[in-house]
Amino acid sequence: MARAASNKQFQKGSLQSTTYANMSDFVRAISAQYNLQYGYVIKEMNKITQKTAKEMAAAIREKSPVGKTGEYAKGWTVYGQKNESGGRDFTVYNDKKYMLTHLLEYSHFAGRDMHIVQPHRHIEPVVTEYNKIYIERITKAYGG
Repeated sequence: MARAASNKQFQKGSLQSTTYANMSDFVRAISAQYNLQYGYVIKEMNKITQKTAKEMAAAIREKSPVGKTGEYAKGWTVYGQKNESGGRDFTVYNDKKYMLTHLLEYSHFAGRDMHIVQPHRHIEPVVTEYNKIYIERITKAYGG
């Protein structure tokens, strides 16, 4: 069984300062740095990624405009699929009213008089926040 990495093994910034071509290369770098089994790292990364994606969908759901029916706000969900590294990629998307995401996030023209509808920035701030949370969780999980 793989062992957890100690704080002494972690060299601050060594994983973050490198750019990786894909997730598979990143997981291999973590495996090599901490002397862990590749499958163990994939499994742990999947757990962290799925948890973060579900929390991000819930946060976007809370910040979404409700509208008349609330269907747009309720539509945020997570989809997971296998990637080339053997792990899973998770996508947060609006299943019910996907066509409104761009219109609401950015301004657009509407009505006969073509008035401008002001943007309701509800996706980008949450994505930025949860990207930081995701990086913190990965760093914490591997001794950062």
